[in-house]
Amino acid sequence: MTVYTAQVNATANATANTEDSFIELSSTSSMCHIQKVRVRYGDGTATTEVDHQFRIRLVRKSAAGTGGVAGPALSTKVRTDIMCPASGATVNVKSGTTAFTVGTVVDQIDQIVMNTRGIYEFIARDEDEIITTDGTATTIFSVLIQSPVITPSRENYQVSVYWTEA
Repeated sequence: MTVYTAQVNATANATANTEDSFIELSSTSSMCHIQKVRVRYGDGTATTEVDHQFRIRLVRKSAAGTGGVAGPALSTKVRTDIMCPASGATVNVKSGTTAFTVGTVVDQIDQIVMNTRGIYEFIARDEDEIITTDGTATTIFSVLIQSPVITPSRENYQVSVYWTEA
């Protein structure tokens, strides 16, 4: 089965404690099976460490947020095996500092408050832990981030999602 990945490197919302979508993933042609999610603070360019909390939520939504874009080719819908078929999923990502609203959350799958020095990873251990969408336009998987710090030049986050389609 083909594994696909999408990544985004973007800045947290410029309003303190306002949640942003970073990646939305949906498909009307197949079910998406989310196997792995990674969230990290920073983009590799900061010269000093910071130390504060931020919140991550993995959710399913019935309505998409606004402000996301279909990201550049090198960061959206990459096949891990180049010989496999292209993904049928729709992936929207946060664009730079532009707000990407949350939309309508119907299921919260995981929530954690992290320190910026940590790395969050959701890795499904078996089929029972895989997060799924149902192949309809009203079931959207999303990674949401909320930060209390509003210095846009330093509030960059890297988010990666890995999935299969069936």
